[in-house]
Amino acid sequence: MMQAQDVDLPFYEQEVFNSYEELSNFWYAETKQGWQQVINTFCPDYQAELKTLLVKFYNFISNIWSKDIVKEFVRILRINNNGGPVVGSTYREGFKQVIALERNILLCSHKINGFNSWRNGWWSSGEIFNVIFHELGHTIDINFSRQVNVIEEIKVFLANKIENGQDLTPEQILNLFHLSSYSFNNLGDFVAEGFVYWFLASDALKIKAWELWHEFLTLYLPKLIK
Repeated sequence: MMQAQDVDLPFYEQEVFNSYEELSNFWYAETKQGWQQVINTFCPDYQAELKTLLVKFYNFISNIWSKDIVKEFVRILRINNNGGPVVGSTYREGFKQVIALERNILLCSHKINGFNSWRNGWWSSGEIFNVIFHELGHTIDINFSRQVNVIEEIKVFLANKIENGQDLTPEQILNLFHLSSYSFNNLGDFVAEGFVYWFLASDALKIKAWELWHEFLTLYLPKLIK
């Protein structure tokens, strides 16, 4: 339920969960154990911030859908040590949603490596949190896509927002909003990168493109699924 002190917050920031402890006690045991392994492996300098961001993320999805979805949104977390180019993946095992993360992207050294990769056009930011929330962005896309075609809706949304865009096709307009070469891999990565940009952007990066992602994720899409 909404807390009385939160009535002035946007609906998607209402505090369904007030702390990481409260959130983790709500998860299934396997989910709690999985996130705890991720946090224990994560760069110690950022563990507290990761917990804060997870509470923010799960409050967001609770307010978009329901508190009960928190238990099913991600059931299993895995840490791999393959050393390959795939740093994260999201997939299903039966009815359970799984996120697998490469161990090296959880380490303090990834703060530097991530920034260098971003400069080369592979990630939308140098944040150490990027891969984790990119994969959570996939889960956002998956859940919205059960009710609407997210990519077609973003084409409609952007076409209505772009001034003097009459000579551009919806696909050309969409291409203007790719945030990195990584998001060109597939349309699922496009949405995941958009979510990461919206969720993690510093105030300095909250330019017009961020405002459009903000409106799309917090106002436009939620209205379509109510």
